[in-house]
Amino acid sequence: MMTGTDISSFAWVVEGVLLLFVGCFGIVGNTISIVWFSRKIIVKNFHQLMLALAAFDLIYVCLSITIFSLPSLMPSLWTNSTYLHLIPMLLPMAQVGLSGSIYFTLAIAVERYCTVCHPFWKLSQNWSSSCYILPISFLSFCYNIPKFFEHQVVKRIDTNISTVGNNTSNSSSEDITANSSTTFYEDIVPSNLRTNEVYIKIYCIYLNLVVHGLIPLFLLIILNISIYKQMGIVTAAGSRRQSNLHSREMKMAQVSCIIVAVFIVCHGVRWIPNVFELTRAEDDSEEVLTNWPPWVQYT
Repeated sequence: MMTGTDISSFAWVVEGVLLLFVGCFGIVGNTISIVWFSRKIIVKNFHQLMLALAAFDLIYVCLSITIFSLPSLMPSLWTNSTYLHLIPMLLPMAQVGLSGSIYFTLAIAVERYCTVCHPFWKLSQNWSSSCYILPISFLSFCYNIPKFFEHQVVKRIDTNISTVGNNTSNSSSEDITANSSTTFYEDIVPSNLRTNEVYIKIYCIYLNLVVHGLIPLFLLIILNISIYKQMGIVTAAGSRRQSNLHSREMKMAQVSCIIVAVFIVCHGVRWIPNVFELTRAEDDSEEVLTNWPPWVQYT
């Protein structure tokens, strides 16, 4: 059984040190990707989608470090009024970045599927990258609009009462009031929306699991299995003409498959709290819906 000290130390290591360390690699990698794909002479839909994916990934990584890592390393931030008022806005923006990252990964898989498995159909449609980028960006923001109303900053009263002289039952209320010092401090608390049981079950648990978990996971698996099979067919054909025609497209398809594999591995851990919530969703107790064990909080 982990004690409070053990949990604090574990949170400092995971959220403070490891998140910052991995996040720095993410910032560098996504920045390089943005520069690389933005300087391409021949721009394809794949390059534009990779650019958009890197941008949303960068947003998510930077905001995650700001929200979770920095306060763990610098606890004094929790007393900074500006930082506290930013958190209710930064949290939903991080979720927008996460939603965009998930569905741009799916968009890349769809684009590669159309190119590799149905090349003539894709040529006949001549879709531009904006057909992917604009709807995904818009829907990623719209889906997370409720999250902008989940938290709020409130002022709490911190009263320290001290009496002068003998601390007996004969002390009058006037003496206590005269010697009391009242201070205020700001704190982030969940709003009425975030504590609503229906909202927690429908939006936070069921909808989040389907939209951020089941739909992209199943589609990515199906699309990439089809891409992998088609790549095998083209390779087995061994035609020089086919090899020259599809060599670049196949390389980009391989990159897409690698991205999807990394996506599944990285996001698989994030699905643990979703599944845990789902198993307890039918319990109407507020304590069950809002209080998680430590092993779920830090997955």
